[in-house]
This record gives sequence, C-alpha cells and structure tokens, in this order.
Amino acid sequence: MPGPVFEALTTITLESGAAINQYTIVGVNTSGKVVVATAANDTTVIGVAQNAASAAGEAVTVAIAGVTKVVAGATINPGVRVSAEAGGTGQAITAASASMPIGVLLSAGADNKLAAMLIRSGTVLA
Repeated sequence: MPGPVFEALTTITLESGAAINQYTIVGVNTSGKVVVATAANDTTVIGVAQNAASAAGEAVTVAIAGVTKVVAGATINPGVRVSAEAGGTGQAITAASASMPIGVLLSAGADNKLAAMLIRSGTVLA
C-alpha cells in the first residue's frame, strides 16, 4: 500500500516574525507573527509551515489540522507522538515528558528528512 495521501489540510496564513523553513513546526509570538518553535515544551505551537519565509514580514501558510509533511530531527518510528526540537530548528522529535506534542508520525522519520504527520495537538505530557 502506498504512503499517506496529503489532502484536506486546514490552513491559515499569517505574517512571519523571522525566517522560517518549509515543513517546520511553528508557533505564534506575542506580536501575533509566525515563528519557528523553539523547544519541545513550546506552548505557542500552532502547526507546520507549508512554505518558507526568507525574512520577517512574509506570508506563511500554516497547516493546523490534517496530514502534512514535517522535517524530522531524528530517526522516529510511525505512530510516535512528536514535538518541536530544542534549539529553534522546528524539526519534529519524539515527544518526551513535559513536552507539547503537535502530532503523530504516519511514516518513518529520519534526521533532516520529510515524514508524514497527522496534526493532533494535545496537552503537555506529564
């Protein structure tokens, strides 16, 4: 059977607060601008950037529901909940305790490679 089909994404478009890479996990800053998620417990996470922004002030379409591509920050198995990697890369890593999961991988992830993810925001893991 082929991999996940990417369809029916729910998206919003916001102004970027800084440069953003495509398919990275993003949040909103206190000015209402889209920025790269900076940590696994980043509670401002809203979704995954569907396009890149080279600087602040550019329009970024953000997937907030559905199946999207996401850049993995490590080797991750399908079915694993993921959150944003620390250090401001916005890449997906395995969600650990005290993290804020953004979704569940539907395909295997490898460092700096694309994986399929179901956006499924939740609460901070205990």
